[in-house]
Amino acid sequence: MKTPRTRTLAAVAMLAVAAFAWGTPVGAQARDDTLRARLRADRAIARNQGLPDPDRVLSQLERTREILDRARQGIEPCSVERARPLLRAALEMQGRAEASAREGRYLAALQLTLNARERAHQALRLCNADENLNESAERALTRTDEMIARAREVIRQNDIAGAHRALDRAVAVEAEAWTQFRAEHFVEGLRLTQFARTLAHRAVRLASAR
Repeated sequence: MKTPRTRTLAAVAMLAVAAFAWGTPVGAQARDDTLRARLRADRAIARNQGLPDPDRVLSQLERTREILDRARQGIEPCSVERARPLLRAALEMQGRAEASAREGRYLAALQLTLNARERAHQALRLCNADENLNESAERALTRTDEMIARAREVIRQNDIAGAHRALDRAVAVEAEAWTQFRAEHFVEGLRLTQFARTLAHRAVRLASAR
């Protein structure tokens, strides 16, 4: 069984091979191998240190932004004063989460964005404005569709095999998410669309890493 250290060493070895081939006729493939190896190494190190996958964190940040946008609209006409400090706290936490992600502190970013999301939900519940699961799932699925469309545009300009594979997988997972939603399996639909969004973020990161 491969340990995180073994996987990291394997990724580093792939980097060395790709670097050797950089100036040869197979240089394009070498660049793809290098990018894949770099991402494998990052993920192996993250797993070894108990850190979250960066692409998953970006997906969670985006999901919280959606909920905060909805919370602003839901709380605006609300007469319950306690809801507003909760929303302000949520917005402040999300700002810190975004900053942490930009600095590469993904564990802190994940913890902060989940806390921000919970406060936004609390504020919405105080105003009896929290979405039901059906609406929440449909909104999330629609935003993931938009994310996949944006990813296609980025990848069209950067022909990297690993990015295409990640995007193809995102499309397949999102299709299954819609299938689950139409069958009224809303929790499973939400879970799958979040995974599809993570894969779309990964595809963009691969395509943008040249």
